Amino acid sequence: MEKCIAAGYDQVLVVATDDREVQALAKFIWAHLDESQRDRVLYLTPSAVISYLDESQGGPAADETVRGYTVRVSRRQVDFDEASERRRTVAEVLARSIRRTDSVD
Repeated sequence: MEKCIAAGYDQVLVVATDDREVQALAKFIWAHLDESQRDRVLYLTPSAVISYLDESQGGPAADETVRGYTVRVSRRQVDFDEASERRRTVAEVLARSIRRTDSVD
């Protein structure tokens, strides 16, 4: 997570399997980040990730500076079928990650 913030990402998503883990991670990470960095981290459960991604789709084009280069970022609205496919893909990735984490414990 610190690498993501150092790399200049606007937001970093920390995903945990349940609300209790989300709260524990938030408490731990909050204590180790500078005040300016705390607002850039979101703590979510897997189901909340999908909702967050749905809400953050679309929007106007914006210019951003990345490593000294001006980058134009434009997002487009996706149709229902494409959005459903994306949700399914995100759910599969999260499920694989959770299974892998459970097998390590």
